[in-house]
Amino acid sequence: TVRSRPEDAKADEKTTPNFFFQVIHPDALTSGAFARGSNHSANVKAVLDDILGHGNAAPGGRAILPGQFEHDAAVASEQAGGLIFTAAEVDAFAVIADEAGFEFDRSQLRDLD
Repeated sequence: TVRSRPEDAKADEKTTPNFFFQVIHPDALTSGAFARGSNHSANVKAVLDDILGHGNAAPGGRAILPGQFEHDAAVASEQAGGLIFTAAEVDAFAVIADEAGFEFDRSQLRDLD
């Protein structure tokens, strides 16, 4: 429409943009009639098993899901009891701390196995 294109509108025509948002709750659409008598959880598991299964290998040998790297990093951080940084990142922190006049004590950090 011309509403969001003021360059195409007449001088006295309204040109403020308008938006349409639609939100659908997946549970509101399900009839509960999943294939082979399964339920929602079993259906999602079947889809994920198919995605992660045969023939879907990404570089490195396995398929991944969106957010998989971030999830794996969050799990590793939780298991380590805090954020995990590479040696290069720690070196960069030391440079920034030095530039800011802040004492950076590497001995307060621990290495992971």
